[in-house]
Amino acid sequence: MIFWPGVAENVSCADRQPGNSTVPEGTINPQLTRLTIIDAYDIRFARVYTLEGPSKSNPGPFAQDDQGFIWFGTPNGLNRFDGFTFKVFTHDPENPKSICGSYIHSLFKDRNGSLWAGSNQCINRFDSQIETFSRYPVPYVTHISQDDSGTLWLSTPTGLYALNPSTGQIRRFSHDPSDSASLESNDIKSTGEDKEGTFWVATSEGFDSFDRRRGKVTLHIPIHEASFPFSFYEDRYGVFWIYHVSGNPLAVFDRKTNTLTQFSFREEHSDGNALTGVTGMLEDQAGMLWLATNGAGLLRFDRQRQRFVRYRNSLNDPESLAQNSVSTIFQDREGLI
Repeated sequence: MIFWPGVAENVSCADRQPGNSTVPEGTINPQLTRLTIIDAYDIRFARVYTLEGPSKSNPGPFAQDDQGFIWFGTPNGLNRFDGFTFKVFTHDPENPKSICGSYIHSLFKDRNGSLWAGSNQCINRFDSQIETFSRYPVPYVTHISQDDSGTLWLSTPTGLYALNPSTGQIRRFSHDPSDSASLESNDIKSTGEDKEGTFWVATSEGFDSFDRRRGKVTLHIPIHEASFPFSFYEDRYGVFWIYHVSGNPLAVFDRKTNTLTQFSFREEHSDGNALTGVTGMLEDQAGMLWLATNGAGLLRFDRQRQRFVRYRNSLNDPESLAQNSVSTIFQDREGLI
């Protein structure tokens, strides 16, 4: 069953306001789609390590390299896990080949197998043969994506950067108050290319379709809570999910009608809002859709019944979720989440 919420009738794109902007703007469906959340206890969680682990900090983001190593970033360095032991890579001011910066905001493995780590000081590419890092001068990269041409797209609080991994050439895109088709904000949250080849940019002012060749916005979707981290996820059915950590944290964008439909959530026996924020999404190898949340535990989407199944921490159960605030969700090649 393919999940697709209803959309408002007679929807069209309106020109952006104010000014003489000619960039069309998506429509927000005023009707909220209500979904139910139920609790379940049929999953066992194994805790790999705690705050006494390698860099004494909560992990995330995650990546897996071609050798099978699991990498995760922390505020105190970059960690590599081989299934048994950890190795920590930290900044050494005396070694220009060490990782630049200590706080790891983003991780990404490109299509050539290279591992990239965005830190508070620059973005780093790891050389697995000699275990050193090459540095590129783009600080505070909070999200990394790669498009069909191979270009890496770097999200930062100071603009959108395009990095050619073959040449090292960097190009910056920014907000221009005199150009209504420029990015709405320099505070870039995330980017990504959908299955149809459209490139999307999430900023603090909303969600934009972006023409990379011209550097122009072609469609703007206003999201008022966009000052908080948010992103999108396209599942195997073509459903285009948008999620963030405030307000109504989950929505679906219909790219045929340019309409955004938002969700409200309630527990099975309650009328209250049961979801305060979504921090990540993952469609696993079996096609199951999972949501990491900001305080509501881990959610699994039940497509057939149109509801979410929730897994939370239980103080009396050491095999329950370690805590209810889930920052990142990732699946390795062996299928472990």
